[in-house]
Amino acid sequence: MSHRDAIDALVAVVDTLRAPGGCPWDREQTWHSLMPYIVEEAYELKEAMAAENPAMLREELGDVLLHVVMLSAMATEQSLFTLGDVAKDVTDKMIRRHPHVFGDTKAESSEAVLTNWDAIKKTEKKQPSAFGADIPKGLPGLMVAQKLQKKAARMGFDWPDTAGALAKLKEEIQEAEEDKDEEEEGGGEEEEEDEEETEEEEEEQEQPEAPSKQGPTVTKVSQAKLNNVKNLIVVRF
Repeated sequence: MSHRDAIDALVAVVDTLRAPGGCPWDREQTWHSLMPYIVEEAYELKEAMAAENPAMLREELGDVLLHVVMLSAMATEQSLFTLGDVAKDVTDKMIRRHPHVFGDTKAESSEAVLTNWDAIKKTEKKQPSAFGADIPKGLPGLMVAQKLQKKAARMGFDWPDTAGALAKLKEEIQEAEEDKDEEEEGGGEEEEEDEEETEEEEEEQEQPEAPSKQGPTVTKVSQAKLNNVKNLIVVRF
């Protein structure tokens, strides 16, 4: 049986299960109700991959594929998108993100490929500005830590031992403190100006008022430094 015939047969089975007169359990399922099952199937697939068991891998891949078809069928029922749309989108994305294969871009190493991938991804959709904000919230803690470490390494925050991380941490703290000192100096000047303006208003209106004071604000520069410090602590410690 060809790939297309096999997929068409699976789609037909799922459509029959979801149709009136089909399976009561399958008809009751929603995107939310299937969430724990797709996670379970992903772990079972991972286990089959680790065991390097072809028969088990074939079975678990089928279970994951069933969920893809089932979820797409639910979307089709709501006139949102189809399984064909899903396949087309991922096909277009793979071509778009591999310009070194389907275009004229050069990438001689895996590192260059990943750099191009990230750059293209940022142009495709708005990326969260906060470090690690694009990592799924439902991932296990160890997987989150691993993804954070990889992201940090691509930004140059990677060292063979803790000595390098500590040195960088001290550097970022020092720069943040220097930014804070500069802001406080600027804030002091603003306070003096505010006091002078207040005194002039008091003389004119003869109504004494407390001088307006405004403390130093956190600028984008100092906030970036503080974020770097936080990222170092999260990633390395």
